[in-house]
Amino acid sequence: MNLKDMPINKNKIIIAVIIMITLFVAVNIFKAGISNIKSLKEKINAEIKNDTLINDIRKTEEKILTYKEEANKKDISSVINTLGSIANKSGVKIIAVKPSKTEDSPVFTKHHFDLRCESDSYHSVGKFISNLESHRDVYFINTLSIRRAPISESKGQQSKFNVDLTLNTVVVKGLI
Repeated sequence: MNLKDMPINKNKIIIAVIIMITLFVAVNIFKAGISNIKSLKEKINAEIKNDTLINDIRKTEEKILTYKEEANKKDISSVINTLGSIANKSGVKIIAVKPSKTEDSPVFTKHHFDLRCESDSYHSVGKFISNLESHRDVYFINTLSIRRAPISESKGQQSKFNVDLTLNTVVVKGLI
């Protein structure tokens, strides 16, 4: 069989060429659509990550605001009450509390206090200091002096320790 002997129908050839061109165009459109879908999926994933980061930042900001509010709920009388309750729990007797000075900075105000205490042991002094520095109201001890108190003349009394310390606490500005 010879190709020259076959009758050639021009309409069939034109239809076949049109179908091939249509398939070529469809494949190219499909490829472009696939690449667009991939880029859109990447953008969606990036936006999801951004949303997650924004939510994490918002939660952190809420925690910071809560801490700032807690830090700002201090006045001198509440500080003195807190110091007294910490001392009682630790077995330390506060003899005197004196607010000494206040330092202002653009972000916070630092309040200083001088304390004179009495204790029966080094252990109770250490417990008092530990409880102070781990308290949620944030206290910092600047100076500490521990001296043995003069022994009383009466027998049977245990020696005591005099403790002088300077501590400070901060109030964050810009809230409340």
